[in-house]
Amino acid sequence: MPWSGGSGEGPSGVIGPGASAGAVARPASGTAPSALGAPDREATAAELAERARARRYARYVLEIQNRVHNAVVFPRNLLIRLEQGVTIVSFVVGADGRVIDGPRVVKSSGFDDFDRAALQGVRRAAPFPPMPFVVPVSATITFENPVIR
Repeated sequence: MPWSGGSGEGPSGVIGPGASAGAVARPASGTAPSALGAPDREATAAELAERARARRYARYVLEIQNRVHNAVVFPRNLLIRLEQGVTIVSFVVGADGRVIDGPRVVKSSGFDDFDRAALQGVRRAAPFPPMPFVVPVSATITFENPVIR
């Protein structure tokens, strides 16, 4: 007879949990503190410090990219010709905020004037705020012609 579930009895007529209950009386190997001991506090602190550094690094790179985008000037001759393009530049910012390597074009837009404008934008935006470590940056500069929009 199938179990209806309404009488408090299981399929075998026994009240309570069956022989294959989900709960077991043994410790799990999870990361929560348990009777077997808490996780290594130094390792946890190091991981949290690394995450904080990564967040700070990401905010810093975003700030650099925003400064570069604001410093880029759309070349007038390409504006008149209704051209558009994308240039990717890379450079390295030192701890003092100066560009210590590059900038260089990683992917050309196909127009020398766009590529030059992107490189000049990096130079014009520097120096950047100081940071306690060296930061490699890659910035995608999109030249969208405002006349076409």
